[in-house]
Amino acid sequence: MSDAIPPEIANANKGPGILAVIIPVSVFSTLFTAARLWVRGKILRQFHADDWLIVVSVICCWISVALAVKAIDNGNGRHIVTLSQEEQEGVVFWTLVGFPLGILSFGIPKLAVVAVLTRIMSPGRTHTIVLWTMAGICNVLLALNAVFLLGRCVPAESQWNFDIKGKCWDPQILVRYAIATGVFSAAVDLYLAVYPGLILLNLGIKRNKKIALTVALGLGCISTGVAIFKCTRLPLLAAKDFSWETAELVVLNIVEGGTLIIASCIPVLQPLLRIIMKREPLATSGTPGQEGYNRGASAGRPPKYSDPNYKGPAFMLYPVKSHTRTTHGSADFLVEHGVPIEKN
Repeated sequence: MSDAIPPEIANANKGPGILAVIIPVSVFSTLFTAARLWVRGKILRQFHADDWLIVVSVICCWISVALAVKAIDNGNGRHIVTLSQEEQEGVVFWTLVGFPLGILSFGIPKLAVVAVLTRIMSPGRTHTIVLWTMAGICNVLLALNAVFLLGRCVPAESQWNFDIKGKCWDPQILVRYAIATGVFSAAVDLYLAVYPGLILLNLGIKRNKKIALTVALGLGCISTGVAIFKCTRLPLLAAKDFSWETAELVVLNIVEGGTLIIASCIPVLQPLLRIIMKREPLATSGTPGQEGYNRGASAGRPPKYSDPNYKGPAFMLYPVKSHTRTTHGSADFLVEHGVPIEKN
């Protein structure tokens, strides 16, 4: 088939480029997740629901990578006119099956981020409901995106079996819905990234620590940028040269998921960084008041620094005060991660 096609079309192949991006991103997100779990289990000695949500996200990311590899084996990343019918069907099938897992890889971390923020920032009841509602609605809308993608034709099999005649929606309907959900997803990422910074502005900690924590907790802005850029590429879902044009969307899905996973892990890794910088020893046992991150290890969990019965360093006894309310959760998180709190 490729004999009558110009060489620049016949030889064009985005496949290696796709793999060169999605595999390193997935590896890095896995390494950050492993480090997160090590900090939680070895140093802080307590796991939370957000840790397991991130693990699920990483699993979805790797399944999406595996399906992308399968699609590339069938010709994804090459112009569709260079592929046989069997290859075209394989590209469509494996790409469509991979999209839902890619969507989950950047949808689930939003729930993990909300779980962290509601625990350490101690928002009011109404704000907590708003945060969970935003993340929940976003995941539902993203899930519907996957449902519409796979079910826009009746029967669905007609999308990847060209011998079956099916009845399909106008692909522009799917494109418009995908753009709308993409914009909402980006807005949620941005809010979750900016919110901690606004809270930290009112906390009694040193400016350099405040800036460092704001940056660490606000790295979700990177995934916001990826999501916004992806919205500009979503019209490619309706492209006739499916195997060539949608290759970019495969990359962006996995990159968005990977960057959000990494961003959600970085704030948890400060104890590990302090150990690497040799500012804190890693001990295997300890008692309240002992230097290091093993305080309260005998209880199998990090100490509750706002507990009035705590006998450790005096600065840990003072809750962090914002302009509107006392935020015990924030104080616990900051002290737990090596940030001294100034007495107000």
